[in-house]
Amino acid sequence: MINHKVFCALPWGSIHFRPTGDFMSCCVAEDKSFITDTRTKTLDELYNSEQLKQLRLDLLAGNERPDVCTHCYAKDAANVTSNRTTSLQYFAHDIKKFIESTDNTGRSDINNIKYWDIRPSNLCNIKCRTCNENFSSSWAAENNHLDKIKLKSIDKDILEDIYGNVKHIYFAGGETLLMPEHFALLTKLIENNQSKKVEISYTSNLTKLDYNNHNLIELWKNFKEVTINVSLDGVENKFNYIRHGVDWEIVKANILQLKQSVGQFSHMQYNFVTTVSIFNILNISETHRYLWENNLMNNINDINVDLVMYPVYFAFINILPNNLKLVAIERLQNHITWLTDNKAWQSTINKFLSIVKFINNDLEDNENQALNRTKRNYLDGLKIQFVHIVKKIDNRRNESFVDTFPELAEMFNYYENNFNFDDPNIDYVED
Repeated sequence: MINHKVFCALPWGSIHFRPTGDFMSCCVAEDKSFITDTRTKTLDELYNSEQLKQLRLDLLAGNERPDVCTHCYAKDAANVTSNRTTSLQYFAHDIKKFIESTDNTGRSDINNIKYWDIRPSNLCNIKCRTCNENFSSSWAAENNHLDKIKLKSIDKDILEDIYGNVKHIYFAGGETLLMPEHFALLTKLIENNQSKKVEISYTSNLTKLDYNNHNLIELWKNFKEVTINVSLDGVENKFNYIRHGVDWEIVKANILQLKQSVGQFSHMQYNFVTTVSIFNILNISETHRYLWENNLMNNINDINVDLVMYPVYFAFINILPNNLKLVAIERLQNHITWLTDNKAWQSTINKFLSIVKFINNDLEDNENQALNRTKRNYLDGLKIQFVHIVKKIDNRRNESFVDTFPELAEMFNYYENNFNFDDPNIDYVED
């Protein structure tokens, strides 16, 4: 028996490489508690590291691991779909095998690895506000951090021994569609006649649909199934602000091209993924409606929402004042009515209901428990960081937060004018 409130299948069935060269138990594992360098070890040494073996033993015993799994626990508490709960569904038929193949030290067989989560490098052509230089070479260039402009996760092909086992490869970045490693891996799978057995999926900014004059859509025809998650946090001027580096009209044209291609091939699909942050909490419904009403979606249900948890000073739950949290709830509830009127699936409606619940839980916690001074200072410090970092980037890029998001201008100006940036009691650390 496993504890379904704690257990996660990812430490058995998947592998995750970060552009920084770190090997983690999954893509949202806490950085400081679970890092192993991919460049100096074999796959077995990574997959059966002491950290990963202990994590497996703890999960089997039903012991929570807040040092590694905080991200998923927070989403679970808010009734938001987490990587942990998704893994229980995806690997439902494999969990028994995973358990039986694990010895008393936590060691598992590398042949259990069916799902590859690969971030070959941090190569990226845009600088999203909620991203950083570890996942964007463009961010590193803007920060003038030359040592981080060309991060790379794997120096050699340590996956050679498990090519025959892979069922699904998930690519993210950086921007994977720009990367030579991505093109080389797909080409190798096609040449080895393995591609028809492999599903591939992406999270992509969709700023490009070709690689060195190779049409990627033509390449995708060779795979069992292809899913493109178009990462999109806003449209038009809000898109240009949040995802600095490419104009909205270019991405819009690529979406239309992708939609046309997907209509011709039943094994291809695409949807949208919106990460909800302080920048778009008040207009995620506006984004969804724009996509649907401008014929950019095949189905009104082709959208997923996720919460920005890091950096913490861009997580809306930490920055938005209570009166605007109520506004956010009202707009989300109006959107849910719109979805109902347009006969959206209940599962789609539940995605937005989960955000409402997340906000309501926070408001109830604040009402039932007065914030102590330490907590209040911490939250004040996050607001100071938010203002400081937004202003610094705005000045550098000649952009304006208050002009782009007028509904948040009063909040921003209040924080700027009423918080003491020099207060020694505030837990404020510059980026």
